[in-house]
Amino acid sequence: MNIKKAAVRSLVIIVIAALSVIVGIAYQKISVRVDKSKYPTDYSEFVEKYSGEYGVPEYVVYAVIKNESDFDSSLLSDGGKIGLMQLKPEVLGEYGGALMDSYDAGMLYDPETNIKYGTYRLSMMYLKLGTWRSVFAAMYVGEDTVSQWLTDENISDIGENVKPRLRDIPDKDAEKYTERLEYLMSKYRELYFDS
Repeated sequence: MNIKKAAVRSLVIIVIAALSVIVGIAYQKISVRVDKSKYPTDYSEFVEKYSGEYGVPEYVVYAVIKNESDFDSSLLSDGGKIGLMQLKPEVLGEYGGALMDSYDAGMLYDPETNIKYGTYRLSMMYLKLGTWRSVFAAMYVGEDTVSQWLTDENISDIGENVKPRLRDIPDKDAEKYTERLEYLMSKYRELYFDS
């Protein structure tokens, strides 16, 4: 009798364990699916193309698009920023020659043009500033301000033969903005690019 009870208990334990694993896997898959619906990858053909062309990770481009426009290509901000990556028309003038394009501000509503110029801009900022943290801060306060911060040992790690790293952001709004973009960047990397 005891052997029979022990066998039944063991079987019940195995069934409960198996159900727990199945429920856990199902929960994880549903959770990932829900997260992916919150963090879309619209315009992936353009993001993939220009990320590869300009050396910017796709998850960075998606993070910027999510943060700046939530994938609304028709967005025009109060500050005159346009489209998916919320670019000012001056960006066309600044980078149009380098990209050998003819341009007018209305082109920034076109998703491909906006992603092309926005990704190119991110790559140029990264080359100058050295980290995505610095780039994101510069998107909020400007490259000149961040370049200045990078010379301040109180807020930046400065060493020989390495680009300075922005440790602390003295502007609270810029800090919140940067932290939001860093979060989005890590979320996109986790959901779509980490295996």
